Amino acid sequence: MNYSGFNDSELMDSYQTQMDYSRKADTAILAEIEKRGGLNALREKLIVLEEQKDELRRVRGLAVQLHHEGFYPEEMIQQISSDKLTEAQIRDLCEETVVVYKEGVRNTRISRRTIVGCIIGMLISSLAEAAIWVATIRETGRIIFLIFALTVPLSYIVIWLLTRQTRQTRQNVLVYVSTFLATALGFVFALLFVRMSL
Repeated sequence: MNYSGFNDSELMDSYQTQMDYSRKADTAILAEIEKRGGLNALREKLIVLEEQKDELRRVRGLAVQLHHEGFYPEEMIQQISSDKLTEAQIRDLCEETVVVYKEGVRNTRISRRTIVGCIIGMLISSLAEAAIWVATIRETGRIIFLIFALTVPLSYIVIWLLTRQTRQTRQNVLVYVSTFLATALGFVFALLFVRMSL
């Protein structure tokens, strides 16, 4: 096997797996590890990489905390120090963290626009889905549950277009619930329409 395309972490994982299962690594992986400076050098690189990830998490956490306290990204730089990151990296990380945090807050907020958008989106998408279900039932004479794979995304897209908020579970719960309610309503409307037209 050719290990040259593996990053350091993947290479070490493969090496560890081979050692765990057979207590012996194949020659190709050993050759690639030697190309990268040997096993100890690879372990050291991975330790430094892990320390850097920990430092990034720490700085992000501090940036969120300072943002809650009313600091702007420019002011955060003076409050956060790091021996592993440069001032420019800290600045970029603070700015990025604040942007992501604000977007997350905007996404979770349930405003008047969210409520109205969800109601209108549920009506529009459930009627469109009912039309799809009615057409399918009339053409095939049966209910094809695979249509749900089409109607759920349709509901989400319509509601998202009206609210511009996501349905990710940790984000906006109203958009999430509205998506599935609209799908269920579309199915129920279709069944009622088909039953009334018989």
